[in-house]
Amino acid sequence: MGWRARIRAGLAGAVLLPVVGCSVGAAQVVRGIYNTPESVTESVSGKRWDQRKREWVQDNLVDDAVHLTHMDDEDMFGPPPPYLAPCTALQAALRRTAACVD
Repeated sequence: MGWRARIRAGLAGAVLLPVVGCSVGAAQVVRGIYNTPESVTESVSGKRWDQRKREWVQDNLVDDAVHLTHMDDEDMFGPPPPYLAPCTALQAALRRTAACVD
């Protein structure tokens, strides 16, 4: 690749990169303007945006609390990985000791 080709590539990049950047920025501004009314409406109604589900969700803390009181750590998070087996044995021993103290 000769020096003229490198100069042309540099000039093309100097022109195209700002144009693409401005286009992407403008698209994001338009998306924000389009989504703002729904965002305000849903926020005022007490919903929150769930980033993982990518949707508006209504939280019910009373139902969550009732559901969680019937669960232990293994129900919530699954069984512990094998490398934590010594920690699990220690926790069980500490629970037995605490039960004896109570």
